[in-house]
Amino acid sequence: MSMAHLIVIAVVALVVLGPDKLPQVARTMGKMMAELRRITGDFRTTVETEMRQMEKDAALKEVRANFPEHVHYDVQQAQQAATAPSQPVAVPDAPPAPAAAETATASRKPSDGEPTPA
Repeated sequence: MSMAHLIVIAVVALVVLGPDKLPQVARTMGKMMAELRRITGDFRTTVETEMRQMEKDAALKEVRANFPEHVHYDVQQAQQAATAPSQPVAVPDAPPAPAAAETATASRKPSDGEPTPA
């Protein structure tokens, strides 16, 4: 609304309500507007919170749907094996370490005139 519209509304309210009741009506309207703003803010906060919760639930459902079923059981079995000290825990075999001689030969740089090892 423009300033001209607000002036017209104020003049009409002054004529209709009179100078005695206008301040009281203005206070009441101000309180009602503040209450309305508070209620709409609470409603907006509630709706946003619910939407975030629904998005989290949907994301969790998608992760669970894409998660392989057997992994849960493997993790559960590993936890059980770790808590039971009497049972040995199977560790996957690590690749064999290179021999010391191979490592020394592989890391040595050929100098000028030396043939490179094949």
